[in-house]
Amino acid sequence: MIVIILYNCPQTLRGDLTKWMFEVSTNVFVGRMSSRVRDELWERVKYECKTGGATMVYGMNNEQHFDFRIHNSEWEPVEFDGLKFMLRPNSDNRSESNVVVNYHSKASRFQIAKHFSNSISKSSVSEIYATIHIETTGLSSSDDDIISLNAVIVEDGMVKNTFSELLYTNIILSSKLIESTGITNEDLMKNGKNPKNVLIEFINFIGDRKIVSYNSCFDFDFISSLCNKFDLKIPENCRIDLIQISKEHLYNMKSHTLTNLINYFEIDVSLNSDKSTSDCHIIAKIYEKLKMIIN
Repeated sequence: MIVIILYNCPQTLRGDLTKWMFEVSTNVFVGRMSSRVRDELWERVKYECKTGGATMVYGMNNEQHFDFRIHNSEWEPVEFDGLKFMLRPNSDNRSESNVVVNYHSKASRFQIAKHFSNSISKSSVSEIYATIHIETTGLSSSDDDIISLNAVIVEDGMVKNTFSELLYTNIILSSKLIESTGITNEDLMKNGKNPKNVLIEFINFIGDRKIVSYNSCFDFDFISSLCNKFDLKIPENCRIDLIQISKEHLYNMKSHTLTNLINYFEIDVSLNSDKSTSDCHIIAKIYEKLKMIIN
């Protein structure tokens, strides 16, 4: 089941959506379709809604049994401990441009901190988790491909095992992407492996371990899309997103980019000799630093 809700969108878009879905109420559409059609329809909605907004809710094989996407909305999807929520902005704070915005009440922050702290303390004696990082040809999980899957297994703060593979794609990489990732078209032609085989190896490598990543929603949108493409079960691991944790606990930071977190914790990135998994090592170091703050 798929539900799309429109806000201040052109009438033509409403008429267009009725070709695939039922309009059960004004600007509320319900339907059932494949994931590929769903993704293409969502891209069409984003293009046609102009200055309007849209929200899509659809079934997903995860712990909540659904997922959602938004476009041109002040509400923000956030992820915590493997669950996705909608974050509603505080209108009183939005007008204060010189103040770091914190959308949670003190009670809410206390409950989140307590929950996360408990989850860490229970496994503090011997915590094993995986950090992951992917490289893609673009930002759209429906139109772009994963070209690199990387992960490291961490036990008690020490890296125990690593995984890094290139995935073959027909998409030609842009010069900007080559510069940012260090991956060339020649690399993918020579060393790129079958995406399905690499994905299966990747899923087996991380197992049922807790996954720590930066921008978990982005990573798992692509991983889920690739799983759907090959009819594989989407990983349901407990997930921790560094963006969400840093926003909850580093209140003095105005921007929680990966670069800012590296600078905040004074992490020496030059120590990572393996470039392919360097981001995974960095994510692990930031996570270990954040655990010290929470504890």
